[in-house]
Amino acid sequence: MDNLLNSQITIGQLKNFVLVVEEKGFHAAAKKIGRSQPAISKSIKRLETELGGELFEKGSNATLTSLGHYFFPQAKDLVTQYEKVMTDILLFSNKQAGQVTLAVLPSVAGSILPRIIKEYIELYPNIQISIQDENSETIQRRVLNGTIDFGVSQVWEAHPELEAVDLLQDPIGLVCSNRHPLAQVDEVSWEMLRGSTFISNGTVRLLHQAGIAIAGLDAQLSMPNMASLVAMLEADIGITTLPYLAFPKDSQKLTFKPIADPVVERKISLVSRRKFSGSPAVQAMKEVILKHFQMASID
Repeated sequence: MDNLLNSQITIGQLKNFVLVVEEKGFHAAAKKIGRSQPAISKSIKRLETELGGELFEKGSNATLTSLGHYFFPQAKDLVTQYEKVMTDILLFSNKQAGQVTLAVLPSVAGSILPRIIKEYIELYPNIQISIQDENSETIQRRVLNGTIDFGVSQVWEAHPELEAVDLLQDPIGLVCSNRHPLAQVDEVSWEMLRGSTFISNGTVRLLHQAGIAIAGLDAQLSMPNMASLVAMLEADIGITTLPYLAFPKDSQKLTFKPIADPVVERKISLVSRRKFSGSPAVQAMKEVILKHFQMASID
């Protein structure tokens, strides 16, 4: 048994054996693959030595022995499986097969991402793509636990196993109804937000990190859901702050106003695990994303 497990049988020998049987002769097999008949015969002889018995009857061109009859279907299965595996590997390495799983911020999913996915699909039409839109905290957790290949988001919290490539600076600004007095102001400062009903959302964390502590920002209302937040703002119930990419630009009832002194921005990054390059398909997706963000404008 140990001798069998240590066998030096090669896939080339198996292919030659199968070919001789299917072509009904050594000469025909050699001609089909452009090799000499002695080379094919030598390959079969080595295979017989490893198997410990003859595969073809003596004095015949391609009449199988009992060992040959027994071995042929198994050899053919091995050759077929080998070719399938190698084809799959080559397709995978050449980005003609595979899967990419990523998560992005909803504001990125609704703005820059469609152009990225369009180009990627045109370049690699056979890659399966799975995209989830999540908040930054969830994206970071999923990157670290390996349930997604990478994310496009803010870095929620520094982590030694996390790698981030900066993509874009997204400024935080005031969002309010067109009817609100601040909508008519040319230059808005943080102090001007005093006295207005402030609707809190996830952006407040960025404001606190930037040292923005203005009375009224820790307000009466909290709306993590974007659809509900937009409805409240359009009804002129209050004001809020949002990154520019998250501003609902299709709304005819809302205004976005940059806020200076200081300017607060969220940094959007390509977030992945350190020492995890991912498959060729994943690497190709990262390259397309980096190219698009280098060209991207938030205007």
